Amino acid sequence: MAWNAQARPVHTADASTGPAWGSDVVAEALAATGVAHIALTPGSSFRGLHDSLVNHLGAAAPEMLVCLHEEHAVAIAHGYAKVTGEPMAVGLHANVGLMHAAMAIYNAYCDRVPMLMVGATGPVDAARRRPWIDWIHTSGDQGMIVRPYVKWDDQPMSVDASVASIAQGNRVTRTHPQAPVYVCLDVSVQEAAVTAPFELTRRVARTAPVPDAVPAAEDIAGAVALLQGARDPVVLLGRTGSGEAAWSARVRLAEILGARVVTDAKLPASFPTEHPLHAGVPAVFLDPANVELLRSADVVLALDWVDLAGTLGMADALDATVISATVDHHLHNGWAKNSFGPAPVDLALPCTADVAVAALLEALPDGAGFARPTARPHHDAGSAKIAELAPGATTVAELQDALFEATRGTDPCLIRTRWPGTPASGRCAVPSTRWGWTAAGASAPAPGWRSAPRWPCGIPGAFRSPYSATAICSWAARHCGRPANTTSRCSSWSPTTRRSTTRGTPAHHRARTRA
Repeated sequence: MAWNAQARPVHTADASTGPAWGSDVVAEALAATGVAHIALTPGSSFRGLHDSLVNHLGAAAPEMLVCLHEEHAVAIAHGYAKVTGEPMAVGLHANVGLMHAAMAIYNAYCDRVPMLMVGATGPVDAARRRPWIDWIHTSGDQGMIVRPYVKWDDQPMSVDASVASIAQGNRVTRTHPQAPVYVCLDVSVQEAAVTAPFELTRRVARTAPVPDAVPAAEDIAGAVALLQGARDPVVLLGRTGSGEAAWSARVRLAEILGARVVTDAKLPASFPTEHPLHAGVPAVFLDPANVELLRSADVVLALDWVDLAGTLGMADALDATVISATVDHHLHNGWAKNSFGPAPVDLALPCTADVAVAALLEALPDGAGFARPTARPHHDAGSAKIAELAPGATTVAELQDALFEATRGTDPCLIRTRWPGTPASGRCAVPSTRWGWTAAGASAPAPGWRSAPRWPCGIPGAFRSPYSATAICSWAARHCGRPANTTSRCSSWSPTTRRSTTRGTPAHHRARTRA
């Protein structure tokens, strides 16, 4: 017999009486992970979860952000993770919504940010599918669409298994190296009536993230010996923590070693650019000054540097002794080539950059440090080349100079901006000054500054502008309490409203969620 949603008995649920539906339990499991927000574009495949988030949990924990497109939802979660270090949840409708989101998911994967994505499919049981629509929205292995560029995925087939998947996904995405995870729920599981109680808080708490690995003492001792004996040490600062303590620790390490520091414009600010030890300028590729610097280095300390093999090869610095601290190898697979080439490493520290810095500082003698070199002059070969080829043209550096001048006296967060045209026109003096060059970067950091004094500004590329601008507007509308999309004609509202009717819960999702 075919499944008829309208024949289901009316069953009112709220948090005070406990879960009544499978989706209520999943919503509670999601809340137990501690995610503060869920960004989604409504869809019939997770209409049950949507109803439970609003009418069972009150749309408060996690708070719901309704977006115009799945790519926007993922981009916002991407930026939230970059600013806060915490994952957001994302709701993705069936196979079609997952395919919409694919590019933004790949961006987040390349940027190594945590994200708990929850999608749905089905009914997996073919006898329960409605004609046409349920069939084209059902996939046998839906996670396969994004499996090469997520850290983990699962498709649970029961309420209990769904809780376990949410808990495991939360553990995996928060454990370094971080990356998005995807849990695909079955429509029928969400619609299943629940009678037995579920103890969720303890179950989720017992699947906490795995603590960061600490390198062996002998490896740290070996690294210290190499760095202390170095003539011209260079530190490549890659993926690092964004907190004040980690920032100060990196500065202290560089000062004790007297090492020049190279930073990456593709990544968030990791070192003060006006510090005498900061070398050259942050760039997407090495700037000429830093190419020469690496060529003369005898010891290189790479702290989770992106594409270490390519960088050393570009500088022809293959003869330097290389110490590399990273755990990124745990994500490498045969499909995604963002593992880059095999780097020539003489001493590997299997830990995050921040753990390596802390361990080295503990082992190094604390003192005034070695002789500190003077700052190198600013170099902007790109702008000079543009001026040569197109006299009178406005260069990107000039445009950014104007941006920095216009924001003088404020506290902006720079997104997708190259180094400014002159050293004085912009500074990366504290954490969170710059958030890097990732494809989602133009929209990414907006949500993380919801309660902070900084505001994001940047110059996105043309092909990124449409979804970047819309994602920023979506979050701004939510922050200001003005629903920008509640009057849109979105076909996905209808299944959610009907689900409220059959459950006997209020059909007021538009009033309880913000665009």
